[in-house]
Amino acid sequence: MTTREYISPDKGYVVLGLITTGPDCWSDLISKISLLIIGPKSEPEKYDIEISLHGQHDAMSEP
Repeated sequence: MTTREYISPDKGYVVLGLITTGPDCWSDLISKISLLIIGPKSEPEKYDIEISLHGQHDAMSEP
């Protein structure tokens, strides 16, 4: 899943990418978050955050 949010045509935009463990949005876990910041006058900045799946749980599956 990827979402793009425009700040403004003058200031650039941000792209947020989420990598999950599968195609089911109700039971998947997020394993990586990527952020790309694109400004009008600078080089694009990219940040990747790896998320440890150890200890994560799905709140929807709790009793």
